[in-house]
Amino acid sequence: MPEEVAISIIAQIIEDIRKSEVTAEGIPASTISITIEDYYTNPVCNIPVHKSTAKHIIEYRGEKVYFCCDGCKVKFEQEPEKYLEVVSS
Repeated sequence: MPEEVAISIIAQIIEDIRKSEVTAEGIPASTISITIEDYYTNPVCNIPVHKSTAKHIIEYRGEKVYFCCDGCKVKFEQEPEKYLEVVSS
């Protein structure tokens, strides 16, 4: 299952990078940049999550934490201290 989630996320990243030449707003895609700041590393499984499309988000100690799936979110909520070191990095 984690492998399937990882493949799905990588496919989304590739799709983001290969946007058509002109976006729906009429802006040339070459002027749109995707940066590492657009992604958040899920502290449970270390998979990058696109912040703007993440469906599983919680706020923990004043910081938004993004997850690839509900399972990772639930694991984090059960033992946030276990993943705290990764979150604070």
